[in-house]
Amino acid sequence: KSVPKTGASLAYAGSRVWLIKGNKLNEFWQYVPEGKSNITNQISDISQAIQSNPIEILKFNLDIRPNPFIGLTTISYTVPISAKVSIKLYDATGRLVKTVTNEYLNAGVYTKTLSSKTLAKGVYFLRYNDNTNQKQIKLIAK
Repeated sequence: KSVPKTGASLAYAGSRVWLIKGNKLNEFWQYVPEGKSNITNQISDISQAIQSNPIEILKFNLDIRPNPFIGLTTISYTVPISAKVSIKLYDATGRLVKTVTNEYLNAGVYTKTLSSKTLAKGVYFLRYNDNTNQKQIKLIAK
């Protein structure tokens, strides 16, 4: 059984709870209460649980520490909604040096490590791009 992380909908109809799992999973589930003839109590319990445990809304963020760096630096980024995320490193002339990531990611907080062993000393630009957010940060390798 898989657990929906994003792209899911929950509904109540016909004495059943229906779950539609999106995000390319195309799954449709129905849940029938066991041992209770009145599903209204269960729906009330679910509603109270949702209200007491609100969903955290993520805000976009991109950070590199340390910067300037020698050896290793950590790229931390927050993907607010599931999207294809592209993070690329360019040199000062605009030439692509490295693709850090170029993949579909679920909403969440991620980190990547970048090593200066394969980089010449100098100024670089790290560019983040998803469906909604774009940001460029100047990075210095010593």
